Amino acid sequence: DKKIIMTKGKKKRSNKSKAKPDSSHHSDHEDDLDNKNINMMTTKFTAFQLNHLFSETALLKDGVEISSISEEDYVAQLWAGYGGIHSFQIILDDDAKTEVQLVVKRVNPPAADTRHPSVSHLRKIRSYQIEANFYTNVAPLIQPPFSCTVPTPYSILSADDSSSFQFILSDLNTNYKPSYGQLSKQHTLDALSWLSNFHAFFHQHEIIINNVDHDDDNDDN
Repeated sequence: DKKIIMTKGKKKRSNKSKAKPDSSHHSDHEDDLDNKNINMMTTKFTAFQLNHLFSETALLKDGVEISSISEEDYVAQLWAGYGGIHSFQIILDDDAKTEVQLVVKRVNPPAADTRHPSVSHLRKIRSYQIEANFYTNVAPLIQPPFSCTVPTPYSILSADDSSSFQFILSDLNTNYKPSYGQLSKQHTLDALSWLSNFHAFFHQHEIIINNVDHDDDNDDN
């Protein structure tokens, strides 16, 4: 496993790792693999796992599969030690040998919080449930001309008791230049433009309008 490098008050990326051919083989016990059997806290995916997880996505179409996966690079720790975010790269076996940069967000609360859940813990878990719902049901609704790119969800997993989550998403670093520590004028303008487009889209979307109408009916009663 790759050692995570951390400095106090800062986050540090290690150098990007190139994808290497995956040497894992399809074993007999993998024949009945399903989403719930995948260890969501694994620190290294196999090509077989990702091909299974992504089988229904647009990423793998026309018989294309993942041929290799890079090592994971540390991005950030989640609040209160609830997990971490890493980035990695996959290479497809299409004619262009397409490289795709991905991010995996693993939510794994401390055992003590799970055994004796506090209000704070339940609030955090609820926020991840809402995030999973957003990526699954809401993010795909955002369409041009609204320019507010959100990560493409390729796999959203959660434990049956919602004690842990795994999000595999497209890496927005391919769309936006990363900024650490401070915002330049251009970063600020980009952020404001994104927010205005995001709110404009949902302000006019039927799912929001219907909810507002429903709330107004309740107020009248």
